Amino acid sequence: MKVLLINGTPDQNPQFTSYKITQHIIELFEKQGVETKAIHLGEKNIPMLHFQFDQIENQVHDFCNTLRDYDYHIWLSPLYHGGIPGIFKNALDWLEITSKEDRPYLTKHKIAFVSWGDGLKVSQGILMMDLIAKSLRAETNTFSIPILRKELFEEDQERLKENYQANFDYLVNDMIQQMAHDEWKKNNQSLQAKQE
Repeated sequence: MKVLLINGTPDQNPQFTSYKITQHIIELFEKQGVETKAIHLGEKNIPMLHFQFDQIENQVHDFCNTLRDYDYHIWLSPLYHGGIPGIFKNALDWLEITSKEDRPYLTKHKIAFVSWGDGLKVSQGILMMDLIAKSLRAETNTFSIPILRKELFEEDQERLKENYQANFDYLVNDMIQQMAHDEWKKNNQSLQAKQE
């Protein structure tokens, strides 16, 4: 079982909200023995989408291959002016290079979302990511987390408030249960195929 986290902000500072949330989720998974990998898009040098597919940079191929190697994702993004940052959308658009493959885009991948912002419309970030994931043929998790940033941390700006800790615990446990169920289903189908 392994999970990919995509931090879709242009931030490159480990003290920023995006890094703190990503690290908290990684620690929750690792406590339960789940392999995790985080991609911080602000640290990548993914070029703007173009359609000269015979001239695609290695980092684009690496990014797309990593996304497709992990069947379970958590996408994390702030709400910027009503949507997700352009750096995130642009990176996901590069999955177009997989369009001719037998299993294109993120077909059958399971994705959950975390979005944060300062206003009451932060759930728009969840909605936008949900629409993008579904257009990439992924299956989206029924539980995602919209966050009011000013309510996320205790006064020390390090510890998460208990209600958000509980939400992250639930999200992680829900995804682990989904992975276990999918593994059982896969094994059961394989056993039935052998018996036939």
